[in-house]
Amino acid sequence: MPERVIIIGAGLAGLSAARELGPRCEVFERENEPGGLCRSQRTEGFTFDYGGHLLHFRDRRVRELVFDLLGPDLIEHKRSAWIYSKSTFTPFPFQVNLHGLPLPVVWECLWGFIKAQRAKGREQSAKKEEENFEQWIYKKFGPGIARHFLIPFNQKFWRVPLAELTREWAEWSIPQPGLPDVVRGALGFRREGLGYNPVFYYPRGGGIDHLAVRLAEKIPAINYGRKLLEVDPGKKKIRLDNGEERDYDRLVSTIPLPELLKKVRPAGEYFPAAGGKLDCLAVAILNLGIKGELPPYHWIYFPESDFPFYRINISSNFSPGMAPRGCGCLWLEATLREGEAFDREKFSEASIEALLRCGLLKSRGQVVLKHHQRIEYGYVVFNRYRQSHLREILAALEKRGIYSIGRYGGWDYLTMEGAIQAGREAAGRIGGRA
Repeated sequence: MPERVIIIGAGLAGLSAARELGPRCEVFERENEPGGLCRSQRTEGFTFDYGGHLLHFRDRRVRELVFDLLGPDLIEHKRSAWIYSKSTFTPFPFQVNLHGLPLPVVWECLWGFIKAQRAKGREQSAKKEEENFEQWIYKKFGPGIARHFLIPFNQKFWRVPLAELTREWAEWSIPQPGLPDVVRGALGFRREGLGYNPVFYYPRGGGIDHLAVRLAEKIPAINYGRKLLEVDPGKKKIRLDNGEERDYDRLVSTIPLPELLKKVRPAGEYFPAAGGKLDCLAVAILNLGIKGELPPYHWIYFPESDFPFYRINISSNFSPGMAPRGCGCLWLEATLREGEAFDREKFSEASIEALLRCGLLKSRGQVVLKHHQRIEYGYVVFNRYRQSHLREILAALEKRGIYSIGRYGGWDYLTMEGAIQAGREAAGRIGGRA
């Protein structure tokens, strides 16, 4: 008889796992729609996603799946990402587009990178696994690029001393150019195509939720409005917020790992204490509906501390369906520490002032809509506790028949593609069609 599999969460990882496992699985989702954070909100003709979600592919099977679901409804974009610092806009990545910055800054960055490359060639010392993130930045890029972009931006984003972070996430997400590219960029030859998302796709109709909705259509057994309250791995049973209990043979969870660990019973086991040491950042988002044209950028990074946000995204440049005719929309992001107080109105006022200051808005009258979102689990913090204990925690759960997967279930820095892969891989370990 086939094993009974219960999946908690109808985000991309949960939907992907359900698609692979087929009719023997059942999905429970606390919201009334699929997608998790890959959902969209629509108000007054504007569409706002829950943070930044773009489709880019390295895995052939994921690409084929997405194109099978959305195909002609996808728009292909060549990334237009920028940085605003020293009162000017320069292309992303910073390290290969130094031209246009003040000449002393260009020289400091270029000469520092050259010295870092020389030192790397002579180096016999520290093992990679012993480097923290701050050390990694200086070693890879030198003091100039570190001081003028990578250190201030990442301090603003992570909100913890960078020496407390590990470097594992940075290896794939931060472009690491060679010396010729850095020199050419300093001379004004623009370098494009670096990084993991130089080309991306977005639904033509507007809203990243199109993908989750189409994926969920293929899965009949999704129960919406059901929240997990408790997991008893000994009895192989879950309890839901409506009082219902369900038996399972295998459980796939995509909810944030610390939340799952609180729900595993009996209380007092190793799990709840372990979850309390896993750190993350919340994200505060201000969505703006704008009357008139916006620059043709996709997103812009702001490393300097006098801007209250670390990034803005002009989502109406992803798809014309994101805003009414003659309007545009953008969102601004700031990270928050756990329990940190946040004044929405103060952030809104400071953000609009900053947009006026850098020229992205011409007048306050352009703002026709303000819309706030807060994501409690935004970014996993890659600290030493995570590095030392995550595998042990996930393995202990899996030993009990619980597969915690996805960006937050697996406590990782996953793209949308990575979440879909995580679901497929979990189904393969369980013995699905993967």
